[in-house]
Amino acid sequence: MSNPNDAAIARAQLVLRSLKRHRLVFVQIGALFEPLREDILDRLGGFRTSVLQRDTWLESANEHVPIVVDDLDVCVNSDLNVLGEVRAVISSLLDEERTVCLVSRTPRISYKPVPGSSVLEDAALTCLPVLSKDEASPNAGVEPKEPGWPLPTVTFGSPLTVQTIADAISEIGSGLVAALDHAMFEVDPKNVTAGLQFLGPREIEGLRGAGLISIDDDFKPKLTQHLSSKLLKDALAEYISRAVESSDQLPVVVSGLWRIERTIRGAVRTQALAQYSSDWRASSVGSLKEEVLRRARLEGHVAAKSIQDIRDPLEWLNLGELLDIVRGDKFKGLGVEQAIWRKLQEQLVPIRNRLAHVRMLKSDDHEIVQTWVAVVRDQIRF
Repeated sequence: MSNPNDAAIARAQLVLRSLKRHRLVFVQIGALFEPLREDILDRLGGFRTSVLQRDTWLESANEHVPIVVDDLDVCVNSDLNVLGEVRAVISSLLDEERTVCLVSRTPRISYKPVPGSSVLEDAALTCLPVLSKDEASPNAGVEPKEPGWPLPTVTFGSPLTVQTIADAISEIGSGLVAALDHAMFEVDPKNVTAGLQFLGPREIEGLRGAGLISIDDDFKPKLTQHLSSKLLKDALAEYISRAVESSDQLPVVVSGLWRIERTIRGAVRTQALAQYSSDWRASSVGSLKEEVLRRARLEGHVAAKSIQDIRDPLEWLNLGELLDIVRGDKFKGLGVEQAIWRKLQEQLVPIRNRLAHVRMLKSDDHEIVQTWVAVVRDQIRF
């Protein structure tokens, strides 16, 4: 490689080879690849078009060149039907033996699901590699680097900054941001590589497509060579601190947790009344009765003298405390297997805590909650 043009050519050829094999390809070209983006797209030699022009794809495209949809990410925040309409047009194109390249700044995990078969699931994934050390070396037409300069970088000699990485993070979607936050700060803050092992396949795919991680020789995720853990952590913290828009999942997660918790509380109350009669309030919360009384007084029950003055002390327990009581000797799981309660607690308490502290939801939080809504509905009666 001798210059940035050669780097763009190599990546365009990678996409073209994939198109030749699969005919429908998804490629993520976001902020970290911005210096190469236009050159790569131009060198695909295809018919460049927009999602907004989807009605004209069949008539306008030359059958001998690929159709390059260079703004698929507009579907992320658009009405659900847009991606469904795109799928229908692409299906017709594929029936006519055309090749289609879907270009997005956003990873596949951030798109809303479409009923039926999805064009994103059908597309073959092509991940663009960040610059190799040779491509970004001084003899490749790039300014010599200072000692300790991070290599490689897709910015051709421009230093990577917190803002540069924050721009890349802003494109990957709030669910993937939450997963990255968990991997970087919660699993093992001193060992980022260990945290990355907890990412799911689609999460790894999205971060790899963004140029933030790569796959090592053992097929495990690691930060790309040019990116230090400190820089990524600083950028992640900066981005999250400024994020104020709620996730599209929020209503589903809130309503699901509401139903689950109130169903469990109602079942505990019913069994407690049957077992302990008028003493059910103190008996149901056990050693937590003084703490429950304290919380209730602070929140408005100022005149309460004892736990008996609280309408329902179970409502002053957090989800973890409630589940500990359910799984204890008094209520014996409400007739539900302990393994089920253990799994519910492992999966729902972290989501409940994210919600309580107004933290970003993960991509699959709504699916997990909806699954447990169905389980609780089927298993618990009161």
